[in-house]
Amino acid sequence: MNGKDKKDKIDKNNSKDKTIWPFYYEDIREEFLSLPESLEKCIDNYFFKEGKELIHHIQEVLPKLQFSHVVFIGNTFNFFASAIPKHVLMTEKEGVPFTWESIEVTEFYDYFLPKERNESTLYIFISKSGKSRLLKNAIEQLHILNIDPNLIWLVTNNVKSPISPFCGNIFPIHVDSEIVLSSKSFPHTIIVLYFISQILLGKDPISDENHSKIMNFISELKDYRIIEPTQTQVLVDFLGQDFKIVYVISRDPISEASSKLLALNANSFIGAMCEGISLGLFFHGPFQIFERKQINTQIKCIMIGAYEKDETEKETLPRLMELIRQRAGSMALISNNKQLMKKFQDESKIIVVNFESYFTPLAPIFHSFIFSSVLLRISLNKGLIRSHKNK
Repeated sequence: MNGKDKKDKIDKNNSKDKTIWPFYYEDIREEFLSLPESLEKCIDNYFFKEGKELIHHIQEVLPKLQFSHVVFIGNTFNFFASAIPKHVLMTEKEGVPFTWESIEVTEFYDYFLPKERNESTLYIFISKSGKSRLLKNAIEQLHILNIDPNLIWLVTNNVKSPISPFCGNIFPIHVDSEIVLSSKSFPHTIIVLYFISQILLGKDPISDENHSKIMNFISELKDYRIIEPTQTQVLVDFLGQDFKIVYVISRDPISEASSKLLALNANSFIGAMCEGISLGLFFHGPFQIFERKQINTQIKCIMIGAYEKDETEKETLPRLMELIRQRAGSMALISNNKQLMKKFQDESKIIVVNFESYFTPLAPIFHSFIFSSVLLRISLNKGLIRSHKNK
């Protein structure tokens, strides 16, 4: 067997075990890194174009609506993004004149869809496509019950969705295109849901102050691109090639949105077991089954978005991270928390990837921006995606 025949045989054998993405590494990486410019287009629309008129219209209509409860409904990354208004409403110092909850669309359809007319609830559906079967059926049911369309809002990239006529207010997320689902639509949805949370609180989401904060945030994303190759390699080296499961550990609702999405993406990108889990659930679950006497290097733990809430956290969080490190051998930290990072700057077994951004409601955008490139690089290393260099 000559060299070429041997290579062809190896390629055929590999193809039986791997599903190769029909896209190239460089194209997807370029899509990931172009996120700041994509967000700028969305921001431009809401601050200076049609979106501005939409927000002014809703601000006029809102006082006339007599709702006492708000429900955010979506699936997968749309559902995860609903953590942003949850965070904004939970941290509102002036109090909130209504109750709220986030419900996954299947659960909503099976258990929460009303059977009779009730106009005390504002329904906010989140769907990039705007045409999933359960979403369509749920909104049609609300229409059959003669629910005021102004109490049915839709966040979508498809303003001409079949169920659009049943929705009183439609918020476009303005995604031109994306190779990988959620790479742009998740960040864009977060921006729009942040606007909605501000509207619900009677604030102006498109104030000069908000515009300045968001544009600064986008500039911080652009700045990160300079160090992205180095930071990505740090995390790729940390994960290695022989890991069996990755735990992405969150500390609060904001980082929980990130951990759930990144775990879902890891399952898709690299075909590895990955779980997004809160710190509390981690200690009462996976942590308990770690080998107490033998370090398991095939289990990787990444703490994400570890924001300090009070003085107690300054001591508690490092202590808990050290416990994880002792069981797992090492762990990684993705955070903008300078005090926390300073504690571990000389600790070789805790890998720190820092980013400069302090606009908390948009933090999951940054987490995704960082970790998606890591997953993409690992998929390339595992031969799950092709490179233009290998054409």
